[in-house]
Amino acid sequence: MINDKALSEQLSSYFYILEEMTHVHSAKVTPEQYNRDFHVILVCMEGQGNIEIDERRYDVDSPKVYIWSPDSRVTLSFHADQRVHYYLISFTPLQVIDARYIALRKLGCPEELSVKNIHFLMEMVNDVEKKFHSQHTWSKAKANSSFQEMIVFLFHECMHNEALDLPGAIALTKEYIEHNYRLNITRKMLAEMAGVSMDYYSRCFKKELGKSPMDYVTEVRMKKAKQLLILSDDKLSAIAQKVGFHDEFYFSRKFKATTGYSPTAYIKKIKNSFILTE
Repeated sequence: MINDKALSEQLSSYFYILEEMTHVHSAKVTPEQYNRDFHVILVCMEGQGNIEIDERRYDVDSPKVYIWSPDSRVTLSFHADQRVHYYLISFTPLQVIDARYIALRKLGCPEELSVKNIHFLMEMVNDVEKKFHSQHTWSKAKANSSFQEMIVFLFHECMHNEALDLPGAIALTKEYIEHNYRLNITRKMLAEMAGVSMDYYSRCFKKELGKSPMDYVTEVRMKKAKQLLILSDDKLSAIAQKVGFHDEFYFSRKFKATTGYSPTAYIKKIKNSFILTE
């Protein structure tokens, strides 16, 4: 971790625009040179080798994150006959000066970053990739929104100025739940994100919000499910998937236990209420 308060404040003042995203998962990769127009994040999940950034050499291992600026000359190579798995994410940092002026910025952060909660980062990266390559309306905007969360998490993980206070950690996990409810979220993962034991995390979360972490996950999922049941024409199985359930029957039981209605009965109830008010 980097203990640099000024750098952290600087990075937190920027807005980050996602430009390109490449996913490499191969049995063998030949040396590549990069001289891009954007800042680049390399998230290495598998493979060993080395990377040179403007003649500064780093040993690449996994999981590890590397970052470089647009004018950097970069050469990436992996050991022969080795499987590799990594992501290249190109982006542009911007700073809003006033209502009429937005400035391009360069990051002054370290080029090699260690991430303690790498599985959180990878879930975020996968979510960004899925949205970025989707053909659905608003998918690019959703990808960019998720990228903001990802880069905030990355920099926060690597550049702590001081230990995160527990209320701040609880707020961070609460925000994570609200934006990533469709993912496989566990109490263990959330506790690791907060940096405390599972039991202590659960007690503190309940004290702050009046409910357990997993009850809050369910609440967020059910709130979204209600919206989808009323506003979309999706099948029940599709709605279940969209709110984080792989089994539509388990989703139906959970929905009824939470709301008192089955999904079908809930739709009828809402539609009947609407007819009566007309």
